[in-house]
Amino acid sequence: MSIHRQAMLDTLTYAEDNIALTRRGDGGYTQYDVKGITAAIFEH
Repeated sequence: MSIHRQAMLDTLTYAEDNIALTRRGDGGYTQYDVKGITAAIFEH
C-alpha cells in the first residue's frame, strides 16, 4: 500500500471515530456516534 493511500485511510478513520456524528430527537439536539461513513477516494 502506498504512503498516500495509507494517509487517506488514516484520515478517514480519524474522521469516522472523532468527527462524524448524527442527530436525533426533537430538533436534533441529541448527538450519536455513527457506525460508518461513506466516502470516495479518487487517485489520479
